[in-house]
Amino acid sequence: MSRDRIEVLLSRAVSERSVRPDGRDTVPRIYGVYAVQNPGLRFRYGTHPVRNVELVREYGGVARVALFRDRGGDAKELASLLNAERRIGCGH
Repeated sequence: MSRDRIEVLLSRAVSERSVRPDGRDTVPRIYGVYAVQNPGLRFRYGTHPVRNVELVREYGGVARVALFRDRGGDAKELASLLNAERRIGCGH
């Protein structure tokens, strides 16, 4: 069930080309989900590109999974599902 939900969420992702830079943010504002490799693989989310820069500083590198217009819903839910999937050992 969660794999199906993950696919639905990923289908809602937006392209970074659909926004324009505006200082440290974008217009419209978008939110990223990122895979962090150190320690282990974990998923984090936050305002893109600000959160990306923070995670690179903190962990030395990240991989962007998806970008969304909805932080509280789609981005948060995807990170949560990916972390849960990781905990039970059936995916990322």
